Parts: sequence; C-alpha cells; structure tokens
Amino acid sequence: VWFDKQMTPTTQTLPYAFPFSESYCMVCHTLRVLLDHGNSFMDQFQNDPGFVEELVAKSIDKVLTEIANHLRSVIKGNNRELIVQSLIDGKMFHYAATEIESLLAKMRSTGGRRGSVLLEATGILQKVFKEAETKIYVLLEETVMEFFTSSAFDWNAGHLEDSPSSNVLEMTTYLLTMANTVLKRLPPDVRSLAYFNLAENINTGLRNMLYDVPQEASAVALHNFETDLNFLENGLAQLAPDSSDSMPLLESRQILDLLRAEDPANELSNPQIRMRKYDRLSLSHATQLVRRVTEQITPQQDQLGPKPSIMRRYLG
Repeated sequence: VWFDKQMTPTTQTLPYAFPFSESYCMVCHTLRVLLDHGNSFMDQFQNDPGFVEELVAKSIDKVLTEIANHLRSVIKGNNRELIVQSLIDGKMFHYAATEIESLLAKMRSTGGRRGSVLLEATGILQKVFKEAETKIYVLLEETVMEFFTSSAFDWNAGHLEDSPSSNVLEMTTYLLTMANTVLKRLPPDVRSLAYFNLAENINTGLRNMLYDVPQEASAVALHNFETDLNFLENGLAQLAPDSSDSMPLLESRQILDLLRAEDPANELSNPQIRMRKYDRLSLSHATQLVRRVTEQITPQQDQLGPKPSIMRRYLG
C-alpha cells in the first residue's frame, strides 16, 4: 500500500484506524502485482521492453481513471460522510498514482530508455480531490445558512436571557458533533480551511442580521444577541482549538458594539476611535446602518414625543 505520511492516524494506540477505505488497499495490492508482473515480462522482451512498459502503464491508467470517475459520481451527491471518504480516497489514490509514475520511470530506465512517465489518471484524481474539497465547503455553508434562514431573532424581546437561543444552541451542537465525527477525518490542511470557512459563514449570518436590525429593536434584544454571540464564539473555539484566529466573529461583535454605542456617528467619524474599535467594519456599511437606526423622526412623531434610538434605549 502506498501511504502518504500526512495521513498518519492521529492516535498512536492500537488498533490504528486508518482514514482510507478497504478498497484502497485492495486496488494497491492489485496494482503492485501488475507492476511486478510487468518487470518479469520485461526480462523476456529484451528486444521491445517499451511494449510491456506501455501496456502496464495503460492498464494502470485505466484502473485509476475508473476509480476517479466513481469517486466523482459520489461527490455529486449530498451525503457528507461519503463525500469526506471520497476526498480521503481521492487524495490517497492521487498519492499512489504519483508513486506509480516513479516506479514506471524506473522500469523505463531499466530497459535503457529515459524520461518521466505521466498517467492521465494523476491529473484527474487531483481534480476529483479539489471537487470534493469544494463540495464539503459548500455543504457546510448551506448548513449554516439554513440555520439562520429557518428562524427569526426576537428584536422586541423584553426578558434578559443568560442562555443562548434554541436555534443557536441547536446549530452549535450540530456543528460540534459534525466536527468530532465527519470533519475530524479530513486531512489537516483541508480540515483547517473547513473550520475557517465555517467561522466565516457564521460571521456572515450574524453580520447580515445586525445590518438588518430594525429601528425599534430593544436594549434587551441586543443583550440577548450578545449572549448568542458569546456562545457561538465558545463553540468555534472548541471546533478549532489550535486556530490562530482567536476572535473569528470579531466583525459581528464590532457591529454589535456600534449599535450599543452612546454616539455611534461620532465614533465612526473619529479615525482613531474607528480604527481602535471598528477596524473590521466597512465604513460605508456601518455609516448606512447608523443613519438608518438613528434617522430623523417625522413631525407627527415629534408631536407624540421623541422616539429614542437603539443606542439611547440600551443605555436607558
């Protein structure tokens, strides 16, 4: 079996749980036998060793191409477990293909010929791996966005909550479970990028909610939103404890801080304050948000008395 050291099991206790499927071992064994037989036949075809070499290369290329096509068909589905397994197997078969190319090149040099050997399947398997990687990122994004679109935040809440909302609790629990089962099996580089994209997707969902906050949102609702935000930050820290980004939801937190500021317009107009407290925010988007939630009241509203903004209501 051709084994990529980057795919070494995370645990060092027996029995080892290797990431690739059983079919990978069986195919590697078959290809090894084919290569051995090829070497034997070359000894008997001294006049035309290239014939045997070409026959072996074409046979191996055909087998690996069929495997790549099968993996690609699995990736087109929506089963996360199977897609992750296809990604792992695709990476392993690609590694095996490169090793086989080296062995075929040695066979060529033994027969007095020179030059490298390139299998078409090697490039195909590399594309399959990238397709599986992209599909995993897309499925994660769809999962997170589904949580955000399937529920509405109560911006008129009148009761302070010290526990996260049911929707946030459900989403975090689901993501932690998936991270400890499906995503844990991914190669380290793919897993790190998956966690990064996951945090970006959650931040996007929160950011969209905050930029669409209604003017009548209560101070209590802002407090409850912060409770959800804190819970999500702790959840992401558990997902990727080794991440270099200690505050993946910083943009959303800065928007929330802006909404709770006593004089947000003044803070945005002050370059020093803006760079210290709101450096992750788009100035144009933040300015539009402040203008919308603090827009001038109509004359009819003025007769009924002033209507406090989100910021003033929070302080009150």
